[in-house]
Amino acid sequence: MAGPPHAAGRIGRAEALCVLALSGAFVAQAVWAMAQQGATFDETAHLPAGYSYLATNDHRLNPEHPPLAKLIAALPLTALSGLRFSTAWPEWQAGEQFQLGARFLYVENSPTQLLFWGRVPIVLLTCLLGVTVWRWTRDLAGRAAGLSALGLFCFTPELLAHGALVTTDAPVSAFVFVAFYAAFRATRRLGPGAVVACGVAWGAALASKFSALIFSPILPLALLARAASAEPLTLVLPRRSERLLVDRPQRARALGAAAALSALLAWGTLWLAYGFDAGSSASATRGAGLSAELAHTFERVQSFGILPAAYVQGLASATASASVRYSFLLGRVSIHGFTYYFVITPLVKMPLPVLFLLTWGVGHALHGIRRGRPGYALLLVPAVVYYAASLNGRLNIGHRHLLPMYPFLFVLAGSAAAVLWKRKLKAALGLVLSAWLLVGTVAVAPNYLTYFNELGGGPRGGLSIVVDSNLDWGQGLPALKRWMDDARVSRIYLSYFGSAWPEAYGIDYVALPSFFPLQRPAASHIDLAQAQYIAISATNLQHVYLDGSAPKELSQFFDHLRTAREPEAIVGNSIYVYRLRKRGSEAPGQR
Repeated sequence: MAGPPHAAGRIGRAEALCVLALSGAFVAQAVWAMAQQGATFDETAHLPAGYSYLATNDHRLNPEHPPLAKLIAALPLTALSGLRFSTAWPEWQAGEQFQLGARFLYVENSPTQLLFWGRVPIVLLTCLLGVTVWRWTRDLAGRAAGLSALGLFCFTPELLAHGALVTTDAPVSAFVFVAFYAAFRATRRLGPGAVVACGVAWGAALASKFSALIFSPILPLALLARAASAEPLTLVLPRRSERLLVDRPQRARALGAAAALSALLAWGTLWLAYGFDAGSSASATRGAGLSAELAHTFERVQSFGILPAAYVQGLASATASASVRYSFLLGRVSIHGFTYYFVITPLVKMPLPVLFLLTWGVGHALHGIRRGRPGYALLLVPAVVYYAASLNGRLNIGHRHLLPMYPFLFVLAGSAAAVLWKRKLKAALGLVLSAWLLVGTVAVAPNYLTYFNELGGGPRGGLSIVVDSNLDWGQGLPALKRWMDDARVSRIYLSYFGSAWPEAYGIDYVALPSFFPLQRPAASHIDLAQAQYIAISATNLQHVYLDGSAPKELSQFFDHLRTAREPEAIVGNSIYVYRLRKRGSEAPGQR
């Protein structure tokens, strides 16, 4: 994957200030967003699990995700005084991750304080990802390309949303990309620094999310493929002069050693994330619901003892849960996913200026490869392989699952965007695209998670396309509380999609059927003699997870509200509030 480095030169003061300004803008937007958002669905499990790993080195909670991202998020919590957590809690003894998470966040401690500090490391890690995008683009295509890529990164709502949450999507994206950037550097100047960075980042990615396994075969192949190039390779070793490897066998041996060392470091990093704990000898597939063939495979892998048992058991659990999951797309609900889910989501969730530049960037990369710049292949191949794997998967619950491929595409987009600044007419187009992106991002702030582009009709139009973590992931409770205070509404009927407790945000409510049963008994009908407003999470409004748990009459009433009534408010773009009929009147299907 060679190719001559672009003549970008040293980093000057003006360029450094631009990088700092753009990175600062990203952090400011992300911190504003995380201060406004309540707990998303997965955060109730992830942050307490991370804290429990630090406190006990026991990985019983949230096994379907490796521990590293959660450990990183939980680190600031260790500096907080008076934090209450106990292994004597029955929820811990039973390994009930959401029940323990709810107690840890919403009963024993302050969710606002814990989530804020837990999200800070994720914001910083995502910011580091943005800086790496800038650096790789700069190395490949120059200063203007690097700053263009960083600008796209820092104002893309999907990155602002998930880069400010205690979830695994942004961390795995960061670690995967850093590993590939280190491999890119190694194919230009092979030295211990690049090899170590590649291996550690590779292991960190594997220790953050199981989807990183998709990239694992590509990394060593990327290093080995460099040996086939006719261009000599510079070998840099400590306390020795640089050596030029001219012969292919020499390059193959050096790069093979680098790939092997990187793999060994990745393996060690994975074990380190699990605290070098071999884990339980329990069956990897017990209760997982896998086919006999898959179950046998996981049992064999665990028996070798090469990987932490908790990793193998978690991978088995994640594989089983991903095979059958509720998914919503264009008005339909499926438990087996949709083959075109990840065809639709980029078209409506990514800003159109970004989509235009990403498409142009892919074309630009293909042209570069044909002209003898195979360095572009190290960006294009991982993105294409990951996208193909995503299309083939059944886990269709959020566009966020495509996040790991976007840093690669941003490099390509920045390389293409740099062409715009070279001529006045094209520069005008570049300014239009930049302004378009900026206006769209500012318009949805701070509710970046709910962003839909013009094709998707904005957050309101997105309701009929995709929900769940694309629009409504449980984050809207603080916005609902602010609306209730402003509207002087003291109590509200609530059907909530999420894992947080409304009580923790000061909301007084009458519980309606929800994905997780709320802490109050759910009403089967709405008493219109008492009710004034009803609040329904967007995901519940589409019945994605409510089939069988909500009475038929109540489901019909939700349908009536969605199709025939204008909401009084859409708080946080994710919770629909409807004003009910006046006292004494009845809504359809209610009595």
